[in-house]
Parts: sequence; structure tokens; C-alpha cells
Amino acid sequence: MMDDGRNQHGGDQHGGDQHGGDQDIGHLLKLVEIPEYLSMIQPIIDHLPCGVAVFDPSLNMVVCNGVFRRLLDLPDELFTAGLPSLKKLATFAAERGEYGPGNPEELAEQVVQRAMAMEPNQFERVRPDETILEIDERPLPNGGFVTLYTDITERRALAERSRDLEALNLELTNTVAALAASNAELHAAREELEHLAQRDGLTGAWTRRRIEETAQQEMLRKARYGHPVSLLFIDLDHFKRVNDTHGHAVGDDVLKAFCNIARKCMRSTDLLGRWGGEEFVILMPNSGVMIASLLAERIRKATMAFEFPIVGRVTTSLGIAECREDETWDSWLARSDAALYAAKAGGRNQVIKDAAHAGEAGEAELLDLAYMRLGWRKAYESGHSLIDSQHRDLFDLANNLLTSVIGDRPDDEVVPQVESLVADLTKHFHDEEVIFRSVGYSSADDHAEIHRSLIIRANNLVENFKQGELSVGELFNYIAYDFIAKHMLSEDRKFFGLIQADSMRQAES
Repeated sequence: MMDDGRNQHGGDQHGGDQHGGDQDIGHLLKLVEIPEYLSMIQPIIDHLPCGVAVFDPSLNMVVCNGVFRRLLDLPDELFTAGLPSLKKLATFAAERGEYGPGNPEELAEQVVQRAMAMEPNQFERVRPDETILEIDERPLPNGGFVTLYTDITERRALAERSRDLEALNLELTNTVAALAASNAELHAAREELEHLAQRDGLTGAWTRRRIEETAQQEMLRKARYGHPVSLLFIDLDHFKRVNDTHGHAVGDDVLKAFCNIARKCMRSTDLLGRWGGEEFVILMPNSGVMIASLLAERIRKATMAFEFPIVGRVTTSLGIAECREDETWDSWLARSDAALYAAKAGGRNQVIKDAAHAGEAGEAELLDLAYMRLGWRKAYESGHSLIDSQHRDLFDLANNLLTSVIGDRPDDEVVPQVESLVADLTKHFHDEEVIFRSVGYSSADDHAEIHRSLIIRANNLVENFKQGELSVGELFNYIAYDFIAKHMLSEDRKFFGLIQADSMRQAES
């Protein structure tokens, strides 16, 4: 048993029940003692991939294979007089430094003494040429032992490379994670910078550049889908006096307070921007001049009613323009600016609408800004008594609701009005569908589908209002624009001719 440096490479000992294999090798040893069988056993172990050496109880080698001699780099001279004993092999190995520093005779004797203990053992040994051997020593039942030598240099190198690759992979993973975190921080910082760059540092309103970019996008939406979009141009009246009288710090407080007032009046989709000095603009998607007029008047009244610290009361002048077909941004902006100029020239503290087109004028007339009410006109009638009666009732309900909401009436007063409006709206749609189907309206199914969409949205608005998530602008946008302007005064008119023709036929008959 050549225990040659077994602890040099962290060998871990183990034992076990090897009686089955040991008995087989024991039988093999008995066969080795019979000369005529030796020639049969030698070819068998010569074909094994590992080195094999078998020693008898006297520690004399009885058989070994060529792999054993090659792995231990044993010269032929050791085998000239026959197979060497363990003592001779250990002495040779100690003399060439296989077991480290020390007296070769003493080192060899230690190997022999350990072998005589006949205990199973497995360990690794690194040879001077850096070959790594796994050595497995097994005692035999009748004395003696067998030693198996396996070259694990490549396996160990692969394991080392695998560990290196795992460590590298972990390092790369950590690096990628760190880079991802850094990139996320940079992205967040960039977004924050972009956000700051798009916001006015004093008021938090959007910058002129952001308003212009968004306006261009809304103009494209209008061109593609026909969605209206309006622009409010606002100026704080006599603001120079505020700065001259109270100083710029107080003036800055007035600007910030005004922006807070405007935001409370706006819908979530509206964008407030600071145009310069005391001038502001509000971009209103999905809004015609009528909806814009409502917001403008609310802002004007809310500002006039507010008591600004130190300054007192401040008023505003507002100009409104709805974007027209094939209009440029500069032209649209100029019209709203001209409306603002007209408001200031006309005495300030007022709203002026730019409504040069007939369609814009008609929509604007629907809203009576003096009383913040929807105005019914005879031109809206269909000629059918039930439809016209229900339309007028819906106008009245809508006006009562808007009066309550604008007047900040308690929710327990407003909610029943909202629910009543939705209930009457549902009944009206049902009755209207019966009527236009009876006169053979070809788009009856499409019109009924529009009704269903309006009812779904109305129910959603009710829920949003109950949860405090509905602004006055959004409510009015639905009532005045979606239902009355777009549906009642546009879609419904498509079957009014059939109703009137039917009425004439009945009258003639």
C-alpha cells in the first residue's frame, strides 16, 4: 500500500463494505499463486483504464499493469529482478522526492507501517510533474491489498475551469444586474430631467415647447379622427401693477395660486402651460368651443372670487379658439391670441370666443355663458312631440345638474340628480329607437349602438362622481358635447327628415 503523500491534496478518507469486490480480488490472488493462471490474469488488468497493483500479506507485489508503471513513472530497472516489494517502491519514490523533504528510509518506513494497518483509504496525490492521481487502497480479506490509480488531472482541470466559469458567470450576472440598476437610475434621472425641462420652474405648468408639441399631436388626431381640440389664451389683468406695488416675490405667489385655481377647474385631460410672464394657455383635447367656454368662464369666476394674499382680488381675460380643418399651429394660436386681445380691449375680466365659422358659432350659442346654462332653441326640434318634449326635459335636467355641481352643492343633493338624468336618458333612448324604427330609419341599428355606448359611459360617470373622481369639466363635456352637441344636435338630426316626412303623410291622409 503506497501511502505516498496522501494528505498533500486534501484527501478525505472513507471506509465501506467492500467484501464482494475484495473476495473477487482475493480469489484473483489465489489464482496468481498458481503459475499457469498468471498468464491469463495479466492481460485482463493490462486492459483496465486505471493503474492496478496487488500486494500480498507480506507487502510483496504479485501483479501490476502497465498503466500503474506509467502513472508513477517507474523505470524498468525496478522490475529487472521481478516485481518489487512495497518497501523497495516506497524507497525509490522517497529518494526522488515524491513524499516531500525528509530522510528517504524513514519516509519509506512510514509508508510500509501505514500499509500494514490494512485500512481502506482513498486520497489524491500531486506528483512532481503536476499529474494528479486518485488513489484507492482496499485491504483484502486474506491479507494484502489492492491499489487503484486513476489520472484525474484533466478532470480536475475541467472542474477548476468549471468553477472559474461559474465564478465568471456570477461576476457577469452581478455586473449585468449592476448595469441594469445603473441604467434604470440613469433612465429615471433622464426622465426627471426631461420632466423638469418640460415644466415651468415657478408654477409647475408645462413649458411653451411641451404645449406646442402636444398641440401638434392633437391637431394630427383631429385630422385623422375628427376629434375637436380648443385652446384657451389667458392673461392676468394688470399684473404689472402687482409686481410694481408688492414686488416680484408676491407676484410669483399670485402666479402659483392662479395655476392652482385653474387646475381645480380643468379636466384631467387638459394641459396648462405657461406662455410667458403672466400669460398662460390651456390645451383642451376632445373639446369644441362650447366646452372650452365653460372652462374659461369657470376659471374667470373662480379667479375673481379668490382672495389672493396681500394682493386681494385679481381678474383674468381669456380668449378661445377651436382648431379648424387644415389649420396651422401658428394660425390657431394667433386666433386665440386675437380673442384674448379682444377680451382685454373690451374691458378685461371676460371671455371672448373666436367663432368665425358657422358651425363654431352654432355650438357656442348653445351655451349661455352669462348664466352657465345650456340654451334650448326652436331649431333643435324634430317635429315629433315626444322626442322634442324629452329633449327639452333633458336640457332642464342637465342645467339643474350643472347648476348644482358648479355651485358646489353637497353630494347627497347632486347624486340623485345625476342618477335621474341617466334614468331619463335611458328611457328617452328607448322611446327614440321605437320611433325611428317605425319610420324606417336605415341606420337604426348603428344609432341604437351609439345609445348603448352613451349609457355605458353615463353609468361610469355616475360611479366616478360617487367616488369623487369626476371633475365638472368631464361631466359637462359628456352632457354638453358628447350627448347634446354630437348626438342630439348631430346624430339625431339624421332621422329628423324621416319623422317630418311621416308627419306630413299622416296629415295629408
